[in-house]
Amino acid sequence: MKRIFILFSLAIFISLTQAFGQKKAERKAFTWQAFAGLNLGASTPIPTPKSVKEIYAWYPNSNPSVGVTVLYRFKGSKRHGLGASLLAERKSFSATTRLEGFKIGEGAASTISGNQRTAFEARYLTLPIFYNVSLAKQRINLYTGVYTSLLLKSDFKIILDTAPESLDEKTFIRKRFDNIVSPIDVGFYLGADFFITSYLGFTMRISTGLTSATKDDFAKMSGYNLHNLYTFLGVTYRFKR
Repeated sequence: MKRIFILFSLAIFISLTQAFGQKKAERKAFTWQAFAGLNLGASTPIPTPKSVKEIYAWYPNSNPSVGVTVLYRFKGSKRHGLGASLLAERKSFSATTRLEGFKIGEGAASTISGNQRTAFEARYLTLPIFYNVSLAKQRINLYTGVYTSLLLKSDFKIILDTAPESLDEKTFIRKRFDNIVSPIDVGFYLGADFFITSYLGFTMRISTGLTSATKDDFAKMSGYNLHNLYTFLGVTYRFKR
């Protein structure tokens, strides 16, 4: 699956790169950008489960993301076109919550109450494909589309403290779920570029997972699944044509 995804992604960019071999007038229909920044967000159940009674803390972690974007402007149009990006990114967070009647394993009797510490990390190779609108003489780019992410590496663990008042580690329940993070994540993609010069600008992108970031095994254990909800903030550079 990983090889197929990587080959498919490279095939798209190789075919677009061939545009540089066209005549100058045709080549101007393509714009290339590089970008880098950080993802902020969480891999979270939607909606919040009833068992989560309070969120004590949320930590966004450091989630770098780097990539390249190609935009194609439709013939005869100065504003509308299509685009695609290829990026390597990290999506991670950690949180501490208070639970009541949290399901842990199959069976209604298998529930606990207490504090939970969650730490989730996933590294992806992501391919967004989107519709693009350029405004203000191409100083603003707006994106809307979908993305597909291939999981490269994951680290997912939960620590449950069933008796927080005791301060005794014997009350801790530790579980790792690296093997049940979903290998593919598909979702909705929304973004915008704001150029302060002809070539340098700021970029913001929002990705919302439409499919679960975890496999069904996690839902059987906890009663819910996780979805990736992240906002990317960074800088972008537009190459001369």
